[in-house]
Amino acid sequence: MQQSNEHFKEPRKTFKTLKVVHLILVIGMFAFTVLTYFIQDNLRLDAMAGNSLAIYLIPVLGLAGYFGSQWVYRKLLSSIKSHHPLTQKLTRFQSASYLQYTCLEIPALLALLAYLYDGFILHLAIAAFLILYMYSRKPTVKKLNEALPLSAEELRLFE
Repeated sequence: MQQSNEHFKEPRKTFKTLKVVHLILVIGMFAFTVLTYFIQDNLRLDAMAGNSLAIYLIPVLGLAGYFGSQWVYRKLLSSIKSHHPLTQKLTRFQSASYLQYTCLEIPALLALLAYLYDGFILHLAIAAFLILYMYSRKPTVKKLNEALPLSAEELRLFE
């Protein structure tokens, strides 16, 4: 009986770990954004005031991160079939989520570094948008159910 209880706790524990990692990533990026905002004392609104390649590169990276995160997430989850074991489904969901967060966090971090370098407010706005979108990707049981082909019994393990 002890072994079956451990089996039921494992998916819930894995999902909780994913939620904690997501929260830490979002809070860390938010804190870094606030810090960079207050550190940078040369706020610029004019894009052409500086001769920086970042003016063109950061928006492209931001869009690539946004659309790339969606593509990676869907691509990894599309290979999951309903007959796969729950551990395999959950591991694939976890991997897809981590890669999605990475695709969003790297361009946001680069945008913040560019903002620190040149003070262009658009870079800060791009980083803020990516962080807000990353926050909206918070893992929930509803999103898990929509993303994975879970049976009713498997879904009950998360409640």
